[in-house]
Amino acid sequence: MPHPPCSICLHPDRARIDVCLKAGHPPLRTLAGQFGVSRSALDRHSHEHVIKPAVQQTDAKGIDAEILKLLRAQGKAKRLRDSRGLIKISGELRQWYALKAKVEALAAGTNKPQDTREVSRSEAVAAAKSIIEAELASDNAEILEWLQILVERFEATKVSTCEANVESKPSGFSAERRVADPNLEEN
Repeated sequence: MPHPPCSICLHPDRARIDVCLKAGHPPLRTLAGQFGVSRSALDRHSHEHVIKPAVQQTDAKGIDAEILKLLRAQGKAKRLRDSRGLIKISGELRQWYALKAKVEALAAGTNKPQDTREVSRSEAVAAAKSIIEAELASDNAEILEWLQILVERFEATKVSTCEANVESKPSGFSAERRVADPNLEEN
């Protein structure tokens, strides 16, 4: 079933309405009263016929430039070991990447963005470190308990690995005996 035409697109003062919508003022309720249309019609028109085309025309280079600035700031935060700043920058980067994906999807004529950027292992580890360090700084009991369990598991793994290495040495060979008596021959 086809949708009815947009009442704002058919309005005689559409050009003036579009200018107001692009400027962001006056508020939709005031604008609706001024032009004798409903606020919901203005909202629909704004999203479908003003904002969406503007986003489609957005220069992706501008988005890439902002992402590049944030990546540089992220590197600086890493060097300064500023975990809180790193978390904020990472969140901002995520939003810019999402915007870029939406713009690319709109430019391609699809409604759903395709997230093709994969996070490398080193990026994931850096993000995990930053989050854990920030939580440690805030004395988060849950994180402290989890880290204590993790350390215990690590120690248990380290001990069992060392025992396995000792058991795998050839019988009759002892590094301690060799150091104590250099004339001792190996079997």
